[in-house]
Amino acid sequence: MGGISINLLPQDIILQRKQSSKLVLVNRISVGVLVTLVFFTSATGALRIMQNSELKEAENGLAYATERVTGLKSTEDKTFILKERLGLITTLVDGDQKRKEIFNLVVFLTPPDMQISEALVDKNGQLTASFSSPSLSAVQTLISNLSDKEKNSGLVAKVNLEGLSLGKDSTYRFNLKISPK
Repeated sequence: MGGISINLLPQDIILQRKQSSKLVLVNRISVGVLVTLVFFTSATGALRIMQNSELKEAENGLAYATERVTGLKSTEDKTFILKERLGLITTLVDGDQKRKEIFNLVVFLTPPDMQISEALVDKNGQLTASFSSPSLSAVQTLISNLSDKEKNSGLVAKVNLEGLSLGKDSTYRFNLKISPK
């Protein structure tokens, strides 16, 4: 008995079952597409949230770096000024030996609490310098050291004190003109 199959159901029911099976197939495909869309939508949302947090972190890093660079700007300016001063000092030191010796002597004999504001050594070795000091004893120490032949190594012939004044900030300011031998 093998090869003949007879369907005794009416055509309406057969047609209804075919449509029902097609409807089930369409429903399954729709559910699959819907699940896929929900997955991709949630993945996109998660990616966007992650990118927003990374963007905020990058913005915070940029703000920190900008603040740090701004904070280091004054240090850079000071370093540049110091480099220029060192260049000037090197120019002075590379000059005539007498000029080097008189400049180094004044720097060596200057007390630690005293500041040299300006120093100029001419081609003959005569040094004109501006100093500031919070104490008069430091001024006396500098002048006596420059006048003492043992401490000045016989390099100084004459020391002239010019324009000693006391500022509002209780700082003594004065100029020295030092003539070499």
